[in-house]
Amino acid sequence: MTTHSINYSKGMAVVEMTVFERAAAADPPDIKIAKGYNLPTGTVLGKITASGKHGPWDPAALDGRANPVGVLFFQSDATEGERSAIRLALPADVRTKLESKAAA
Repeated sequence: MTTHSINYSKGMAVVEMTVFERAAAADPPDIKIAKGYNLPTGTVLGKITASGKHGPWDPAALDGRANPVGVLFFQSDATEGERSAIRLALPADVRTKLESKAAA
């Protein structure tokens, strides 16, 4: 079992997350989303073999995305260019703590 602790802030939300991956993940949780995709939170991801970047899982894809490798933790808009993102490897158990920052 592999454990990752991730702290993430976006807008008014702060997330502290511990991910317990049941299988040893070959890749770390921080990834790149390939250019051209605008993916919502929870998108199942596939890894593009040629670039190593990620896109939406597609069972008919011939570029490597036919194999699901994780789930997108936060929405990522890579329409104009690749973006950093966090993925949860499959299979995984997630324990999170979500807090709202006080308005300034």
